[in-house]
Amino acid sequence: MRQLTVVVVAGLLAGGCAASGAKDTDRARPPASRSPAASSPSATPTPAAFSAVTVTRSGGLAGVSDRYTVTTDGTIAPGGRKLSSADLAQLRTLVTGAELAAEAQRSPYRAPNCADGFNYSVVTGSLRLAGTDCGNLGKEAPTMMKVVQLVERAVTTD
Repeated sequence: MRQLTVVVVAGLLAGGCAASGAKDTDRARPPASRSPAASSPSATPTPAAFSAVTVTRSGGLAGVSDRYTVTTDGTIAPGGRKLSSADLAQLRTLVTGAELAAEAQRSPYRAPNCADGFNYSVVTGSLRLAGTDCGNLGKEAPTMMKVVQLVERAVTTD
């Protein structure tokens, strides 16, 4: 939140400085037209074609640090395991759906007063999601957590 505040304040200050240096003739001109989609900062990222998915988990009481990348054919690195065709189809549906793109708009998810929670991230294409789970991340980012659980299940089952 602090970073967002700094960015917003810096942007306002820069805009004010630019306007104060403008000539009177510049102020009289109407602004150039821009398309609403191009100028809207809250436009939801559109789901992309299926690409590699990287899931990371760190933290917890023991201080774990895990990172797995699932390629488009379902191979998981490190380790060389492979998702079943059903799990690969489910992963493809999850990461290319509108739900994950919408969750990416609200990311990162932070849990207040969470000492021993896990930090998760999911990266695929242009979508980047991150959050701390202290028991509530599944409610705030259910699609992200489904991706995490699918990959974790695949790397922990024999």
